[in-house]
Amino acid sequence: MSWYAANDRHLEASLARVRRRLERHTGNVGPAAGPPVASFEVEGRPPALEALAATFGLSSFERDVLLLAAGPDLGAAGFPAHPTFGLALAALDEPCWEALSPEGALRYWRLIELGPGEGLSAAPLHTAERVLHYLRGLEVLDEHLAGLAGWLPVPHSLVPSQASVAERLTAAWAQAMQAGTRLPVAELSGIEMEGKREIAAAAAQAFGLALLEVSAAVLPTAPAELEGLVRMLGREVALTRAAVFLDAQEPEMDAPREAALARFADAFRGILVVAVRERRRLGRRTVLPIDVEKPTAAEQEALWRTALGAAAAALNGRVETLTLQFDLSAAAIRSAAAAVLAAGAAGPADATELAATAWDACLRHARPRLEALAQRIRPAAVWDDLVLPE
Repeated sequence: MSWYAANDRHLEASLARVRRRLERHTGNVGPAAGPPVASFEVEGRPPALEALAATFGLSSFERDVLLLAAGPDLGAAGFPAHPTFGLALAALDEPCWEALSPEGALRYWRLIELGPGEGLSAAPLHTAERVLHYLRGLEVLDEHLAGLAGWLPVPHSLVPSQASVAERLTAAWAQAMQAGTRLPVAELSGIEMEGKREIAAAAAQAFGLALLEVSAAVLPTAPAELEGLVRMLGREVALTRAAVFLDAQEPEMDAPREAALARFADAFRGILVVAVRERRRLGRRTVLPIDVEKPTAAEQEALWRTALGAAAAALNGRVETLTLQFDLSAAAIRSAAAAVLAAGAAGPADATELAATAWDACLRHARPRLEALAQRIRPAAVWDDLVLPE
């Protein structure tokens, strides 16, 4: 049996158990459920409902409230169209009022939503759409995060100098978890942006996590909106087993944006990596500062030769010149090498032409870094506009 089939059977059996509680409450006892399935776990992977309950620490009553709210949207028979918390307290086992408190897992992580109603117990309950997809085994990013966050790919490999940084990150996370303390914010500083992404992605993968990138530019400055984003991201990374990479590379931020960044770092409960050019104030949370440099000259030359393959020999010794003249990231070298290979594939090209293509590609990657340090002035007049006395 596949995991998806086992997950569906587990979800159906769990919904049937809640339906029997509702029938017992109304006195309309239906037919008995079928025989239980021996095990719903496939290859060590538990059903989605069990994984969700363990992730958020749900009690058996909270789990049944979640199922009660999800039943109508999942098309389960015998469920009221608009279930309420009052019904849950009356019909389900081990009722607990604290289950629907604002700080309880169901509402804090927005696993369920309250519709308009006459008081808390009469308000209709709805399971969040993201949670419904998760219960059915669908791996989809929350639609509310579309345009705000995206997954970072795991690099094929890292140069040794950057691999050691990734190992330092995973060691710090493991040490904090073993000590039972809150994980520090990893602050990666320097102008090497792509290297930071690759280091964070490699560290997350080594820790068994995916990596979700968010730009500091999209952080709301209003406290209530920021808190909503913090909880939504927290729910997402908990469901998908992920860490967050926060791009705060913008050289200057206004005071509200700086305050939002500090509040986000304080409030976010998961693993957080923040990429900055220079050190920033990240609230009261412990910070692990790490400087990220570009690959060393020897590592850059090795990257060129690996990316170019047989074309490196065709450049007739010019790889060393490129390494001496340009200080590029691993991603930039791979991109420039791709331009050289494309030029070679387009038709016959000698070493001089390939070297010119490589040089131009390197200039394109180096220029944005230079423009970040200086302002380009575009002339408003040309030579013919100059008027001089006879």
